Amino acid sequence: MVLKWQFVTVILVMELSSLTNGLTFSHTNNTRLKRQSQCSEFDFVCDDGNCIDDCFQCDGKYDCPDKSDETTACRLKACPWYAFKCAYGACVDGTVECNGIQDCVDNSDELTIKCPGVVEYLRERGNCSEGERQCRTGECVFEDQLCNGVKDCQDDSDENLARCFNFYCPPYGFKCDYGACVAGEAKCDGKYDCYDDSDETEQLCGKPPPPKATTLKPPPIDVPQPPGSCKAPLFADGRMVDLQSNEVFTGQFVLNYQPLKFSCIRSQLIGSETVYCVDGKFENIPKCSRHCSNVKINTISVEATCQSQNGVRFPCSVNGSSLLPPGTIADLKCKQGYELPEIYVDTRTVCEDDGSWSNRVFKCKQICGVIDVGYSYVSGGEETNITQVPWQAAIYEKANDRFGHICGGSIITATAVVSAAHCFWNRGLSKLKHEKEFQVVVGKTIRDYYGKDPYTTQTFNVTFIDVFEQYNDYNGLYTVDVAILELSSSIVYTPYIKPVCIVPSFEGAERYVDSDVKGRVAGWGLTENEKPSDILKVVDLDTVSFHKCKRRSPLEFKNFITHDKFCAGNLLNYTVCAGDSGGGFMITQEKKVGEKIQKVHYLQGIVSVGANSKKVCTPGHFIAFTNIQYVLQLIYKYLGTKENKKGA
Repeated sequence: MVLKWQFVTVILVMELSSLTNGLTFSHTNNTRLKRQSQCSEFDFVCDDGNCIDDCFQCDGKYDCPDKSDETTACRLKACPWYAFKCAYGACVDGTVECNGIQDCVDNSDELTIKCPGVVEYLRERGNCSEGERQCRTGECVFEDQLCNGVKDCQDDSDENLARCFNFYCPPYGFKCDYGACVAGEAKCDGKYDCYDDSDETEQLCGKPPPPKATTLKPPPIDVPQPPGSCKAPLFADGRMVDLQSNEVFTGQFVLNYQPLKFSCIRSQLIGSETVYCVDGKFENIPKCSRHCSNVKINTISVEATCQSQNGVRFPCSVNGSSLLPPGTIADLKCKQGYELPEIYVDTRTVCEDDGSWSNRVFKCKQICGVIDVGYSYVSGGEETNITQVPWQAAIYEKANDRFGHICGGSIITATAVVSAAHCFWNRGLSKLKHEKEFQVVVGKTIRDYYGKDPYTTQTFNVTFIDVFEQYNDYNGLYTVDVAILELSSSIVYTPYIKPVCIVPSFEGAERYVDSDVKGRVAGWGLTENEKPSDILKVVDLDTVSFHKCKRRSPLEFKNFITHDKFCAGNLLNYTVCAGDSGGGFMITQEKKVGEKIQKVHYLQGIVSVGANSKKVCTPGHFIAFTNIQYVLQLIYKYLGTKENKKGA
């Protein structure tokens, strides 16, 4: 109860402070401060001319007297995988999240959905109807109006860090510093789209921010309110003028029985243009219509076609803009590789006058593990085609300005690929390499990054590499050898580019992989000629018992057969070798897909470590695979579900 009370108190403090001056929770640590004459090239120079050690910049505590060391410029810094990233970009200890103590100057370490009271706060709708949320000042706004970069609550409580920090923003959107999501093209387009103007900062765009259009308001009138008069209402999206066409501002006095004329700046007026002050009140104040964002109707899994009320079709992006006029009808359907959810959903939605869509846009389910083109697998280490392993991803590392193949991976969502952690580990420095060194290509049959493939490929930068905190590569015996690669944009599914299914979660002894389970592995690893394969190959392997694997493996390999592994191999014929690491061990099950019974492929394991050397590949050794059952916690973060239990 104490933690929840502390959280709510912080929420109220944050909502009462302005967004631009919201980073005011900590005190300056003057013991870290140096006089200007003591500054070196390795120091951070504060805006006021003082300096601090560079390591104290963006550490969650104010060290500069002017607080310039903890600003939104911290977003440009990368945090190590074990750290917690504050909303404004600073890096603090990863263990401080939700510990009841403020460690980020904006308190965002106590605002994640893991923290007590946060989920309840975000779900609370007060006295508002279903699909609405109550502002702190009492009025109701639609959920679609939350965290969209536009102030809809009079007190800004729909556009602040407490409300928006946990707000989901798709990869093609732009996430404002306080968490709101606007169209991706809003970044550095010369117009302010984020309520805190963070889409146009000089640190982000490399140029001075555009000027803000301001209208000088008259000084406040220090006189009593005349009897029967009204205060001009809030009318944020337009202008109010009096009979003489003089602009009237919110809070100004309007004499009894005098009119105000309302007009909208960029949209249509809804209601009467002229409203009179009658006995201290304005009745039926008009509103300005609002355009709807097309970001919400074009998602990773859903695409829309748009038409006007009279049936004229037009692109859902009008003249490159992400905004659509009121009255736009959007017909929704699932993109290729997805299907409608099992529950009923309305596939048509209309842009309302208030800028919201009449129906919430549904999420389509991705279709996984199904092969629907090409020919059957060729087993026994023979060449195959990407149509037979459409989830196969090729991973490349840049060296000497050229990309070379290092590992394989498996597509699990449109923005995530699973591989082996050791593919991205710098053993000399005992840490992960930088994600900018890697690219992921899907749809590849030819190993060479620059080679011409029979099908169109898709190439992605890696924006984040996620591994378990306890992973320690060779020194840790390759335990939990799994990595998730976040991609820079979304994969477009095609008949030969698809995700694989993930095996259901089991408990206890059921996690164990039985002997003689047949699986298939694809890759471009070393061949019997001791050279990487130029063409994608597949091999059929049978699993063996944990004890048999240990008993028949070389002494130096036994220690790497840890509790989270299972073994597979063929001691007489083909095997998996260097270059195949990170690839998936796929098993098949028959399952009803649509109206058909089809073979569905599931990811059971990830190629981890074998007894072969990096230069020679000879049959006669078992391969240790990371058992998916022991790493589902990491994978579920990217599937967005924890309901993949047995029988589901």
